[in-house]
Amino acid sequence: MARQQGNITIEFAVTFLPFFVMVLVVIETCRFMMTGNMLDVALATATRKTVHVNDHENVVRSMEAVLAKQDFPMADGSRLQIEATYYDSLEALKNNVGSSTYTRQPFAEYRVSYPYQVLFIDGWAEGFDRLTTFERKILVAHERS
Repeated sequence: MARQQGNITIEFAVTFLPFFVMVLVVIETCRFMMTGNMLDVALATATRKTVHVNDHENVVRSMEAVLAKQDFPMADGSRLQIEATYYDSLEALKNNVGSSTYTRQPFAEYRVSYPYQVLFIDGWAEGFDRLTTFERKILVAHERS
């Protein structure tokens, strides 16, 4: 009977470790997907407010103000970074010839990025740039008021 209890302990140890690792991987995957979805919602929310722009308005600051009012679960909103490139025409957009300051350009490309930190294994994703920084881009046609 004592030998049987030793076998049960060994079997438990052998099966528990892979199960525990699998649970951690599932939790990290869910968190990764939730962060990506949060960034999609943040970008959609911020750009919805910037379709109507006033002349010489600092659109990036307006977007930052909109995002500062939002409460994002499991993410630090202050770590969101916003960049903008403004284009005078579709031809300029096609050739990627833009400006970083808004001066009544009809088109803009906004990029929001968020540094992602793996929760359970520190340094695990350092070799994978796509796993350490989320980046989303959106093209907006401005309507002047």
